[in-house]
Amino acid sequence: MPRKGGMVMLPTFINKIHKKEMLNYSIDEYHRLVGLIQKEQVESQILHLLKQNHQLEETPGFFQDYLVKESQCSLYQNLFIKTQMNKIIDQLELCKIEVIPIKGVIFGEKYFGHVGARATSDIDLLVRNEEVGEVVRVVKELGFQNEEESIKGHFHCSLSKEIPGSPIPLVVEIHWNLMEESNTHLCPGEFFSKAEPFDGYGFVKALSSTHTFYFMCLHAWRHNLDSARHYLDLIQVISVSQHKIVPGEILEMARKHSTLKRVLRTLSDVYYHYPFLEGWLPFPELSAPWYKKSRNIPLLSYLKFFDYQFLSYDQPSHRLREMYKWIMPNKKSVEIELKGGKSSAAFLNYLRLYRQRVSSLWRALR
Repeated sequence: MPRKGGMVMLPTFINKIHKKEMLNYSIDEYHRLVGLIQKEQVESQILHLLKQNHQLEETPGFFQDYLVKESQCSLYQNLFIKTQMNKIIDQLELCKIEVIPIKGVIFGEKYFGHVGARATSDIDLLVRNEEVGEVVRVVKELGFQNEEESIKGHFHCSLSKEIPGSPIPLVVEIHWNLMEESNTHLCPGEFFSKAEPFDGYGFVKALSSTHTFYFMCLHAWRHNLDSARHYLDLIQVISVSQHKIVPGEILEMARKHSTLKRVLRTLSDVYYHYPFLEGWLPFPELSAPWYKKSRNIPLLSYLKFFDYQFLSYDQPSHRLREMYKWIMPNKKSVEIELKGGKSSAAFLNYLRLYRQRVSSLWRALR
């Protein structure tokens, strides 16, 4: 979640909703909230929370109209995505292939209570490693013919198809793991063994509450909590499943998978912004993130980046591996970081990348 200036307004607003406090904001402040909510693309979740806590009528009419209008668009998109997802899982069921839909529409329905209560844009499926090829075949037969270039060491592949009237294709991500295998000891088989039946299917499963919470922690870490969506997702999982989640089990699982630092880093940040969670699901091991206590340190943003990029790992070998990958990224990673101005010569791209990094640091020092 953005941390600067007026962005603090949004977590304060969300805290007030959950604590059922008066939403006594001025009209100007509500206009600012609209901008923040739009930037974070969490209109559906905010509308859901306000309705759930019977606070929507406390907000101005223009604010309500904005949330309802944007949420309606998300609903139509989600219904289309759900239809496409159902075609895929129905076919995988016929092929007797085990699959666990993750995040997306199913997550929104279970934890936010409605197909349109959480906007989504793609379809994510977890399958067993040995069945990836067969799943790719099935998904391609359903029209998802465009296959993205794979990234070495990654844990999913992506297929997409063009949608009439939409500039953005619909993407299906086929996961054989939930994190990079080079820096965890995570075994996807555990998720399948504890998965729950899904809507009468035999081979289509749903992540257990414990594994959903664990996965959403890791997913939020992987994106460095760069959106309010990650906070709201974790809050909602805790809200719905707090009596099914045992903190000790989560931490023991993370310790076993060498993801403990990642889980603690994520939860420390989330609980810092939303302290009411301590009353819902206590984690005594958490403490305020160091970067919240030291706001005046020079180059704080770079220190935070270093902490996230290299010190979020339990194993020294994993830290060294990530340092090497940052210094010598693969071709695809270089192109992603450069964004624009790429050259056909890989050597020139590396030079541009290092110059871009040095320039960024120099600007921060001035």
